[in-house]
Amino acid sequence: MTIPAGQLSRTLTVAVLGDRLPESTETFAVNLSAAANATIGDGQGIGTILDNEPRISIRDVSKKEGNIGTTAFIFTVSLSAAYDQTVTVNFSTSNGSATAGSDYTASSGTLTFAPGQTTAIITVYVSGDRTAESDETFYVNLSSPSSNALISDPLGIGTILNDDSAGSGGGRHR
Repeated sequence: MTIPAGQLSRTLTVAVLGDRLPESTETFAVNLSAAANATIGDGQGIGTILDNEPRISIRDVSKKEGNIGTTAFIFTVSLSAAYDQTVTVNFSTSNGSATAGSDYTASSGTLTFAPGQTTAIITVYVSGDRTAESDETFYVNLSSPSSNALISDPLGIGTILNDDSAGSGGGRHR
């Protein structure tokens, strides 16, 4: 590279090859050497390549359980950025202090994000009751993303807020 007389700098362009692989941030170095008619003050520049494939995350949900029927707990799953390809991720619920079958209905499946779509939802149904108890939790686990994405937050926590007092036990009141 030659810096013409009267100028103080030149720009060096390094072409970066794009890919469809989710990966960590990458770096490369450009080294200067063999200066003529000058001294090299800083002989190395570092280039940083930021990955642009999407990251998948899920939000937690806290809601009251209700006294009868079911209450929908809606978990929002998001991509970090819109993407031009379909992205998929598997999900499944698991017990915390709440138990599938009695406190909530277990659920599993695959979420699909169409090109350009950045959010999708998972609905888990929580069973209402009239039992005074501590708040309970269950989990929605994300796994096995398609090869063009990574999971940045794999665990959604569902907190079932008790809405019954010790005296409401479900019996008749006079």
